[in-house]
Amino acid sequence: MLSKTYVQACLDGDANIFDLDDYIDYWHNNDIGMTLREFLGLTPYEYQKWGKNSDSIIKDVLRCRKEGIDFAEYERMKGEMLCKD
Repeated sequence: MLSKTYVQACLDGDANIFDLDDYIDYWHNNDIGMTLREFLGLTPYEYQKWGKNSDSIIKDVLRCRKEGIDFAEYERMKGEMLCKD
């Protein structure tokens, strides 16, 4: 079994954005004992947004985690910036 969540592995440099499908496949093919959200290391909000959007949102999630920014707050700020343009 993988010892880290996908998000933690990315933050530690042990995985990258392109490994997401491998983690999902691993979860489907093994008895993990946790939800996909938990296995990937996403918050409920991040998981919901990822499900409604493409995998590209993962880049923003990882950036927020690296910089210590709450993802929901980041999206709110990003939306405000788009409205000002």
